[in-house]
Amino acid sequence: MPVKNICQCPNPPGGYVECSKDQMALCIVEGNVVRRVCQEVVKNENDLGIVNFALSIVTGAKRLSNAKVSNSDIRLLRSGEFEGTGLFLTFSLPETIIQSLNRIDRNRGRLLK
Repeated sequence: MPVKNICQCPNPPGGYVECSKDQMALCIVEGNVVRRVCQEVVKNENDLGIVNFALSIVTGAKRLSNAKVSNSDIRLLRSGEFEGTGLFLTFSLPETIIQSLNRIDRNRGRLLK
């Protein structure tokens, strides 16, 4: 049976989103209403482009594919959650994004588990 990428939704309202192993799983809660999203990952990008893509999906802010990735950006992607104005988002990264994040962060000596 294929592995799935699963993200738990915050309570309330709870629940989860189940996506294919190659998709980002996102659970967006706005005003106690949950929206579950399975996001395809951008193809044909280098590691920096893939990580910036993930950051733009999570934060909702447009990022250039070659934008610098800060320590706080890395912490955000590792945390699996983001809080914005009026919304709370939990997410689970697919292995392709985790590998790209690890390669970017490798010189800092910290690997995503």
